[in-house]
Amino acid sequence: MGWPLSQGVALGWNFAALQAARTGSPKPCLLPAWTWRDKYSRSTAMRRKLLFGLVLAPLCVAAWFFWPRGGYTITRVHPSVRELQLPYQSVWTDFYLDGGSIAIKIVDRNGRTVELVFPVFFDTPRPPPYDRLFIGSVSPSSTNNLEVIHPEDTKRMLVDIVDRYGPAGQSRDVTLIALRGAPKDYIRASFRKALQ
Repeated sequence: MGWPLSQGVALGWNFAALQAARTGSPKPCLLPAWTWRDKYSRSTAMRRKLLFGLVLAPLCVAAWFFWPRGGYTITRVHPSVRELQLPYQSVWTDFYLDGGSIAIKIVDRNGRTVELVFPVFFDTPRPPPYDRLFIGSVSPSSTNNLEVIHPEDTKRMLVDIVDRYGPAGQSRDVTLIALRGAPKDYIRASFRKALQ
């Protein structure tokens, strides 16, 4: 009686035992396909994965806590952002599918609203450096926008505001990854995606 090869693979049998059964040798024993060597290699692989995880986890935690926050000098921040009063009523972020423009809208405790946009133009290199900031509207194509001169400190303050006060979600994650790109931003976005 012959045994189909696919049935032996599906049942996990030892192919030497199957061959013995085909040739009619006495007392064919059908043994499981794995042996102690396979079990040893599986446990070694599990040890390697565990070791990798134990090394990677502290590195991620260290990157989370010790990555520099990107300090800013408050006197170099644009006055309309610098004069916002805590606590903020709302911090809203969004990104556009025009190549990656990012919009931020902040309402302070007195109801004063500041709308900003980091536009991406057709001639912007990839990935966009987000080195141009416009104030006045959340639309990249608005004619009411005024460009901020030397926006680096303003950008860092906006990143800090979005990080601390922005609502958790995909829009905040994309904004932080695009504007700051710290390891903790990628870790936070990965965990949020894994939990969905």
